[in-house]
Amino acid sequence: MTTSDCIIVGGGIVGMLSARELARQGLETILIDCQVSGRQCSWAGGGILSSLYPWQVASELEDLCALSQCLYPILSENLREVTGIDPELWRCGMLIHAGEESAPALDWAHRKNIPHVILKTDKAVLMVPALNQVPASWIWLPELAQIRNPRLLSALKINLRQVGVKFFEQTEVTRIIIRQQKAQGVETARGVFTAPITIIACGAWTSRLWPGITIKPMRGQMLCYQAERDFLKTMVLKNGQYAIPRRDGHVLVGSTVEDVGFDSGTSAAARMSLAAAAEDMLPGINKYPLTGHWSGLRPATPGGLPCIGPWPGTEGLYLNTGHNRNGLVLAPGSARLLLDLVLQRTPPVSPAAFRPVASH
Repeated sequence: MTTSDCIIVGGGIVGMLSARELARQGLETILIDCQVSGRQCSWAGGGILSSLYPWQVASELEDLCALSQCLYPILSENLREVTGIDPELWRCGMLIHAGEESAPALDWAHRKNIPHVILKTDKAVLMVPALNQVPASWIWLPELAQIRNPRLLSALKINLRQVGVKFFEQTEVTRIIIRQQKAQGVETARGVFTAPITIIACGAWTSRLWPGITIKPMRGQMLCYQAERDFLKTMVLKNGQYAIPRRDGHVLVGSTVEDVGFDSGTSAAARMSLAAAAEDMLPGINKYPLTGHWSGLRPATPGGLPCIGPWPGTEGLYLNTGHNRNGLVLAPGSARLLLDLVLQRTPPVSPAAFRPVASH
């Protein structure tokens, strides 16, 4: 039997940042993952530090996103200093094809005082020479940032060990131990782990462990091209598909949204669809080598909001899961919110909308 102050089930970005927050408060923290931590949905995403169309999301989600966006520069710089790994936070901005989104986008930008510029294609091409030159309107959001998520996860894993988090990987949790309406810990194939606080942060796999809540896996496939370093220097979003440049010339293109259960494979159909979307945004991109094609399973809730907070009627059991496509952007804010709820402090954003509720 292994005893600690906190057990976190799930080693994605949300679970890892939750562990970091708790450990930095002096709580002995164990992180358990059924596979290798940081290698599932968090690794597979693109690293955009914004919801794709921020004017379409609920106000509560906007608030949590804004909190995360404030925390990310501090987190990134701290990880670079203490681990030597640069997560490559890059405020490269995003160019969004306006279409029917112009009016709500402009209303959102004015209400939130978000820097923005409306550009016709001839002006947008001066910024992105590779852009499709078909006449259109574009919304330029210069302050949107991205982070290179595999590097972030690598740095975070090192830092967690630095602050004392203990990892138990390739360890499947088979049961949450509940006695007299109190969480006591978890059972695994490697034995029993006990703690007064247990946090479920296992993303798309949440409902397998805790059937009281509905979280559905939604597959997203991505492509990666090795382009020239100056081919693309800002993110581009059109018709729900995006292109994300990296500083070394890689360009990520994504992504699909597929209801295929726990099938995390890739398909030729998705590769063709994403390649066509990439060519539509950036004509000529398919002349560059395709260096990667992968997928991840996003955890989707019926209402579209993550579940963050105590499970009703069970002392010591918390959830931090169900972030769907927004896991990376929401992770720092979600971890901070969860920490404040665990420590019974007033959180920086209202927790009401994210409170876990049993599915009927």
